[in-house]
This record gives sequence, C-alpha cells and structure tokens, in this order.
Amino acid sequence: MRKKTKISSLAIIVALTAIFGVNRFALASVTMNIGKDYDYTGRAQIETSLLRSSNKADFYVDNEFYNRLNSNDKTVLNDRLNNLGVEFDNHIYPVLAQTYGYTGRLSQSGQKLNVVIHPLKTGAEGYTRSIDFFDTAHFIDSNNHLTVYLDYNALVKPSTTNLELAAFLAHEFTHIVSLETKDFKYGVSEDTWLAEARSEYSETLLGYPNIDWEHSLLKQRLADFSANNTLDFINWQNSSQNYASVNLFTQYLVEHYGIAVLADTLRTNSLGIDAINIALARNGYSEKFADIYRNWAIANIINDCAADHNKYCYTDDHLGEFVLMPIGYYLPTAGEAYMTANNNLSPWIIHYQKIAGGHDTVEFDFEKPSATGLNKLVYIVVKKDQSREVKTLDLTGTTKASLSLSDFGDANAYLILVLYKEDGVGDYNLTWKASVSVPADQKQAALIASLLKQIDALKQQLAYLLAIKSGSSTVNTPTTVPTNTCGKFNTDLKYGMMNNADVRCLQQFLASQPGIYPLGLITGNYLTYTELAVSDFQDENGISPTGYFGPLTRAAVNGMRGY
Repeated sequence: MRKKTKISSLAIIVALTAIFGVNRFALASVTMNIGKDYDYTGRAQIETSLLRSSNKADFYVDNEFYNRLNSNDKTVLNDRLNNLGVEFDNHIYPVLAQTYGYTGRLSQSGQKLNVVIHPLKTGAEGYTRSIDFFDTAHFIDSNNHLTVYLDYNALVKPSTTNLELAAFLAHEFTHIVSLETKDFKYGVSEDTWLAEARSEYSETLLGYPNIDWEHSLLKQRLADFSANNTLDFINWQNSSQNYASVNLFTQYLVEHYGIAVLADTLRTNSLGIDAINIALARNGYSEKFADIYRNWAIANIINDCAADHNKYCYTDDHLGEFVLMPIGYYLPTAGEAYMTANNNLSPWIIHYQKIAGGHDTVEFDFEKPSATGLNKLVYIVVKKDQSREVKTLDLTGTTKASLSLSDFGDANAYLILVLYKEDGVGDYNLTWKASVSVPADQKQAALIASLLKQIDALKQQLAYLLAIKSGSSTVNTPTTVPTNTCGKFNTDLKYGMMNNADVRCLQQFLASQPGIYPLGLITGNYLTYTELAVSDFQDENGISPTGYFGPLTRAAVNGMRGY
C-alpha cells in the first residue's frame, strides 16, 4: 500500500493564493475547436471562458453551459477547478513526468496545458486530439496547443469527487506524455491498447485508489472486468470491457515486473507486444509478453498467491479477493455420457470454461484443424479441497491430443480450460470432447438390475390386462400405469431416479416420439433404456447427447408439448 501524503490546510491556502490570486470570475473568451465525435451535440467548435489558471494548466469552460449556472453553482465549479489546478501542478504533472521521463513542451518554462471542458457523450470522461500538436497550416481544426478535453457534466455533478476528476485529467495527460515521448519522437503510431494501458494505470501510479477506493476508477474497472468471462484488449474496440481488461492486465504487469517496464515501452520505436518484449529484456527479464499474458489469464481464474511462486495472483489488497466465473458444462454423475464443444478462438481473446460433474475416469479429447498454431493449451485441475494444479497440454505439431483424469467429480473435483490463441491473425477452431464410461462389471450389473425391474413391470402390466379381460371386479392398478396428470417439466431428471412421477411423464412423451423409445415402458424409473431414449431425442434435436434431462432438453420438450 502506498503512503498517503498529508498536506496541511495552511499549505493548501497558500498554494491557492499564489496560483489563483487573480479575480475569481475574470473571464477571457476563447474559441476552441473540439472533437465533434465526442461532444454530446456533435459540435466542432465552441466559445469558452478561461476560468482558472495554475502554474501548469489553463482551464477553459464551455460558455453555453457555464452561463446557465447560478452564482452558487459557479462558485462550486470554480472551487473544483482550483483543486484540480493544485493537484495537477503539485502531484499529477511531477509524478507522471518523472516516471516516464517526460521532456516535452510542458517541461519548458512558461508552457501550460489547456484543459477544455464541455459536455461529452455518455460514457466518455475525456479525450485528446493529436492534431492540436500542429499549427493550423497543417490542420485547420487544430488549437495549436497541448490540449486535453474533460466532461463538463462530471465537473458539475455533485457526486463526482475531486480525486475522480484528478484521475480523468491524469488519464488524458498521460496520452499527451505518450504522444510527445514516443509517437512524435519516433514517427510511429502506438497500438491503442498499449497507449490506453499507460493512461489507465495513471490513477494507480498516483495512489488514488488507496485514498478513496469506493470512488476510484479501478473499482469500476474491476466491476466491469468481473462481469465478463471473455477477456480481450489487444483487439481494441473502445468498449468498457477493453478498458477493464487492459487496466487489470497493466495492474498485473506492474505488480510483478515493475513500473520501469511500462515506462520503457515509451523508449523504443517498436509498438504494442514488441515494445513490451523489448522493455522486459531491458529490465533483465527473460519472459516475453506471451508468458506474462498466460500467467495473467490464469491469475484471473484462480487469483492464488500460494500457487507457483506468486505468479497466479494480484498482490494489491483491493484485487486479492476476486476471481472470474467461467462458463459451466456439466457431465451426468452416473452412467455413460459425453459432451462436445466447438470453440472459435481469435488471437488473444480468452475464454474460460468449467467442466464439472462426471464420475470415475473422464477422458478429454482435443482436436484442431491443422498441426500449426495453438501449441499450448492451459488447463487447471481443481481438487476436492479447492487446491489447484495448473498444467499445459502440448499440441505442438499435432492436430489431436488428450488427457485423462481419474476420480473425477470427487478427488479431482472439476476442470477449467483457459482457451485462447496466442499468435497470428484470424480465427482458429478447437473442439473438445469430454466422455465418461462405466466399468464393464458395473455396466453389466446395472443392465441386469434394469432388466429385472422392467420384467417386473411387464408382469404387473400383463396381470392388469388379463384381469380386465376376465371381467374381474377387483383390479389392482399396477405401479407402471401413470395416475398423475403431466404438466410442464420444471426440474432436471437423471439416471438412477426411481418411482418418480416426472420420469413417468417423460417416458410417456418419449414413447410418443417415433423411433425414440420403442420399448415404451412407463415405470417412473430413470434407467438405461430411458437414458438411451433421452440421448436419442437430444441427438435428433441438436442437443449434446448426454442422456441427462437438463435445461436445454427440458426447454425442447416443453416447447413441443405447448409450454
């Protein structure tokens, strides 16, 4: 945890007096070009007033909206700008400049950052425009000055804290640092995700989450991150998921490899992944981006610092409790069954899948379309005591591979697959199949028991029919004749259930389907022939033929029965 620097009230008053000793409401109107794709009404130009000026920043506010405020609201806004100016001069600028070795225009005497404040579209807190680095002879819409743009609504909203505003400003100023220190210096255009990684980390670098976690951007990013089980930031789409993923990746990177690695990505003309690989090497690490990405992918699903020398966890106290929830697949806990899944994998997009249930030994078979690509497949075996084993299945030079786990569903409680494609472009197909079989002696014993029960059921039905034919006045209804009225199926049914009313209804339905359940016994016992009939029904209706009457099969049957 970083130490929280304390600043006395007297020091703040002195700083405010020195920096903002001018007339509080002296206004100087200035025309500003803005990004019409960000402005909430699509404007490209606005009239602004210079409301506050600190040593390193001038703050301009959209006149159209500032003039609507009453005197009290104007005072509140000006106070906020005072605080923001002090924070930028005394904390944001010096920390970011020192960390990233910034020697751009703002480091020169008398140079200031323009902060233009106008209402932005929903979801945007700020932006920068690279054209502002150039004069109007090159770009007519340039402001010809180092400029960042912040959301007016965030500044006037009472619930927005001063640290939140400072985090927004720090984020955008880091983009200025990146553009001047790398893009313009080397004549390159940084990969968006890496530029955003540096800006997203600025809040943590400045220590804001440790001061006010509840209102921190990192807390919101963690919430967005935890709501997904598919992670992606390399393929940047400017989504909340992209920002959350790149933020958490950068937290992991700096926690385990240091801020110097992130800073050194600015000191090379290489971009994105290559820049990180160069920065790692400069700082004495043998790992590559792919190694760190793999470990980070595992950390998100187990987050356990006791595993493999702290590789698979976040060390920050605020990040130490969360894990992502994988998509779940369930194998029947009795009898033979199998399920398959086809995965279309894109480069660097992570999918987490959990396979549970099953019994005895479960075989996992993996198949890919070609021997090249997707050389490593990460899987995690979770034990009964919740301890974990991280393993890798080698797919190098082959199209098929398999693994076997004994005592599945018990000592080996379940399996988690961490699926993604590390390199190349385009999608890649991976199919897996999980199958569980029954030992021959158990299978024979179960079959004999099932046949005996079915023979007994047939005897009861035969006796019932003979009694009716003979005109007997005392006819005992056999247990195999249903006496309940069948309605909608609301619960799962599985192998081993006995004398169950819902199973009888299921058997009636199966018997009504041509070729599905030719034996047609209505016993209420979910045994081998019922399981086989369910499997055949699933196969004919595009459902994985497990023999387990679960949610998908229930929905299909209910739909066919008008529910």
